[in-house]
Amino acid sequence: DLYGKMASDQQAELKDIQAQVGVQDVSRADAEAALFGGGGSLESTAGTAGFDEFAGADISGRRSESPDDRSYTPEQIREGLALNAAIILDDPAKQAAVMAAINAIKDQTGLQVVGWEQASGIVGQFIVVIRLVLYVALATTSRAQNYDFTIVGAQSNFTWTGTSSLGPIVGNPSNAFRLEGSTLNTVASSQGTATQFGFVSGAALVTPDIRGRIPNPLPFLPPLATLDVVGLTLSPASLPVAVAANGTFSANVILTATSGTLTVSPLGGVPSTSSLVGATSTPTTVNGTLVRSGSTWSLSAPINSSFAFSDPASGSTGSFTVVGTLRADYALVRAYCLGDGTSIACPCGNNSSTAAAAGCLNSAGTPGRLVGSGLPSVTNDTLTLRVSGLPATTTALLFQGTGATAAVFGDGLRCASGTIVRLGTQPTVGGIAQWPVAGNPLAIAGAVPLAGGMRTYQAWYRNSAAYCTASVFNLTNGVQIDWLP
Repeated sequence: DLYGKMASDQQAELKDIQAQVGVQDVSRADAEAALFGGGGSLESTAGTAGFDEFAGADISGRRSESPDDRSYTPEQIREGLALNAAIILDDPAKQAAVMAAINAIKDQTGLQVVGWEQASGIVGQFIVVIRLVLYVALATTSRAQNYDFTIVGAQSNFTWTGTSSLGPIVGNPSNAFRLEGSTLNTVASSQGTATQFGFVSGAALVTPDIRGRIPNPLPFLPPLATLDVVGLTLSPASLPVAVAANGTFSANVILTATSGTLTVSPLGGVPSTSSLVGATSTPTTVNGTLVRSGSTWSLSAPINSSFAFSDPASGSTGSFTVVGTLRADYALVRAYCLGDGTSIACPCGNNSSTAAAAGCLNSAGTPGRLVGSGLPSVTNDTLTLRVSGLPATTTALLFQGTGATAAVFGDGLRCASGTIVRLGTQPTVGGIAQWPVAGNPLAIAGAVPLAGGMRTYQAWYRNSAAYCTASVFNLTNGVQIDWLP
């Protein structure tokens, strides 16, 4: 019980004890005279037997009345009833709401409410500061994640030159090629800005194959040898390095051949073929850039690397040097599980076109399409998800998953799986709806961890017209999102 709150049996017990020992009430004004003499005499001879503090008291039963069930007069409060109380909440997140509710009636009750941080003084302030420091540290500390960048072949153009113990190597007929495929890169970021980058591995295919020849000193005679590099795939690797605020970085890169063969055909000799797997370039400094545009990482890495080779059959040796720029992108927001039949057929042959990049067709003859725009950063979230192609007036539900799948569901396909979180229902206007709702960013609504991670999204919508299956709903395509810290 709070100090000063006593049930009636306690009050009776206290009065009985006061009567036995001869206690008298003394006002505050007479306290000094009562203690040190003066005024009326209050002295009496004390007995030696003492008293039994439990005499006449029934302590066998439980208290029959709860102090909390009674009201108290202002006089009782002034004479000792506790003036302070602590409210312990089951949900600490509701502290602000509870304080606001009490403050709303303080004029009628005379109550004053403060948070635990203020009530605990300097200790509370210290805890608040520590909490803020930890949050800022977590929010600004970037965690590196691996991303499989897609090489932009049309912009990743290279040329090669070569020398050998027999003479220079020239193109047969051309010395130009491009890279296609992918590179796996590690990227750390803070609020959508790259802070660290490194090449992990890759599958960069040289296209077309490299074909060269060693010209004969007598130009009217066949070349001294031809060299054919077929099926060459390169994998770049480097240690992670810092990325400047403007996106520039400088890394020491080594290229390793993961596939390919070299065939040397000497004039008048027997062609010999050797594997290039495991061949490495000399380390070279790459001064590149990694920038983000919207929800896409864009990598530009100028490369100038050399490979040595030898042909045991002919005894010739030499080297190839490749020069060009590797361009690669990674989309943090990307569509998947399309209704075009590439992943799985729609339930009633209601496949949409590949160009639509959407879900299965609905009763309106259009596929529901879900697209994302903005920055998917937990600490700087501007992501927007928008659906279109739905019936003009219907209801759409956006939901989030932790996994990806493709399975027939209703008149469409279910694409999001794992732990499912509903992110809200929206009415469509002209077949269009958009999330998030005002004041509730998607990262918060979906409880995305501060470190980020992959989440999947899809919109379910009502389609009650008689169409396809007996179900009265359809779904959009899925959208896969890599959340940044």
